[in-house]
Formats: sequence, structure tokens, C-alpha cells
Amino acid sequence: MEQLDNHSKVTEIVLSGFPGLKNIHILFFVVLLIIYLFIITGNILIILVIQNVPSLHHPMYIFIGALSCLEICYTAVTIPKMLADLLDKEKKISFVGCLLQAYFLHALGAVECYILTIMAYDRYLAICKPLQYSSIMVTRLYVPA
Repeated sequence: MEQLDNHSKVTEIVLSGFPGLKNIHILFFVVLLIIYLFIITGNILIILVIQNVPSLHHPMYIFIGALSCLEICYTAVTIPKMLADLLDKEKKISFVGCLLQAYFLHALGAVECYILTIMAYDRYLAICKPLQYSSIMVTRLYVPA
């Protein structure tokens, strides 16, 4: 008995999206583009304000700036491909592109959890140990040299 081997590879994934809503994909594109531009603009403004106002150079604001930077990266992983697919007739993504997108989405999600944990610890120190807070949260601890 002869055994046949299947050596096919998956190179592309077809994205079905919203098959019943084909007539309003331009509306989805415009709404999503506006939301994406608001996300980018708002987070850049947060970063610039924290960077340019000296009274905001405290640990919590540094962490908020890091979260804003992370949010820019986080949305840049998925939304540009989604916008391109809304305008494209063939909604495909390569297998490697899909894996990379999933990897960065999960990695940035993990980094966000770490930053939120550090922010919670910062607030814990500020509330529960207010006299020791300034000696524990020194600049070299939260700003890499």
C-alpha cells in the first residue's frame, strides 16, 4: 500500500470580515480612520505635555507617558491592516504577517500589564508609605540611564 504525503503549506489567510455589510465598508473605513487619528493625536499630546511641563516629571506621569507611547504602538499593530483590508477587494494576510501581528499584540499587552502593575505599586507606596515614597521612588528607578 502506497502512502501519499501532503506537503501543502498555508501561506495566506483570507479574512472574511463582515460579509453581510459590503455596502458600508467605506463608512467603516472613515469612522475607523477618524478614531485612529484621534488615538494617535491624543497620545502624542499626552507625551508632549508630560515631557514639556516640569511639574509633571513625577513617577506617575512618566508611567502615563509610557502607557501613551505603548498605546500608539498597540494600535499601530492592528488598525493599519484593518484599514487597508476595508478598502481592498482581496482581504488576505500572509501567515507570517498574521503570526507577527498576534505576537506583537500579545507582547504589547503583556508590557501594558507590567506598566499598570508598576503604576499600582507606585500608588501603593504613595498612599501607604508617604514618608518613604520620595526615597524609594528615585529618578534612577523609573527613568533608565
